[in-house]
Amino acid sequence: MKFPNLPIENISDYNIQKCFVIIRDFLRGNSPLAGFKLLTVSLNQNFSGTTKANSFVFAHNLGFLPQDIVISSQTGVGQVSFNQNLTDGTNLYLAVTGTSTTAGPLVVRFFVGTYQGAL
Repeated sequence: MKFPNLPIENISDYNIQKCFVIIRDFLRGNSPLAGFKLLTVSLNQNFSGTTKANSFVFAHNLGFLPQDIVISSQTGVGQVSFNQNLTDGTNLYLAVTGTSTTAGPLVVRFFVGTYQGAL
């Protein structure tokens, strides 16, 4: 996850600037989603009546097998779930139901990666 760049160099007080640098570096390294990639998939085909577990294949291009998927938003008509037992180092497999070509796309945003923190 990428944090916004704050214009820390514009702070004239050296000590305050250094404190912000320390806070920024801490947040970048200790975020629960550090190392995760934010992806978006837009599904605008009709999956109604689809029962296959892998009704949609999405190339994640991570180069490793992600262990965790966190959906951050889902808009439009339909439902999606991830079949992690089928997921590999190249593709995510999504089970999609209830979509409609007339209602517009189902857009899903999600973070994908492997959580490295303490449980």
